[in-house]
Amino acid sequence: MATTEVTEHVAVPAPEVFELIARPDRHPLWQKDLTSDGIVSGDGGVGSQGREVRHVMGRSVITEYEITKHAAPRSWGFRTTSGPISMEGAFTCVPTEGGTEVRARIRFSGWSGEAMARFATRQFRQHLRELKDLAERGGPIADDTVHETQGNGADDAFRKG
Repeated sequence: MATTEVTEHVAVPAPEVFELIARPDRHPLWQKDLTSDGIVSGDGGVGSQGREVRHVMGRSVITEYEITKHAAPRSWGFRTTSGPISMEGAFTCVPTEGGTEVRARIRFSGWSGEAMARFATRQFRQHLRELKDLAERGGPIADDTVHETQGNGADDAFRKG
């Protein structure tokens, strides 16, 4: 198994950052390669099932996952249940003076684990920078709706909210 971990400081309180992380329908706002993400079964808590569509190397890749941890406002975790990559991960929000330290830790299994971990390090660094930018400019944290007009190309068929 190969693991990657990245950290970013966000100048926003942990509960607000956690809302962007723990709501899969918000993921396309800070993971620009996602075209859609959402809960397909359950209430969004532990055991809920999600489905994401990600644009990778010119094609759409569907991954299904299970939420394995939901401890607001501290941590949110998942593991894939189908798709091309076998992985599990967690996002942790640690309150700090002046904001929140966000940690993403992702573990990959299978023959391509090491290569995926190297790629994911770069990818999740970018995702966390985008999360930081969104949260710090006051993105849709408290709003219960996410609209396609925000330019993320997300497919509302997979959205909860």
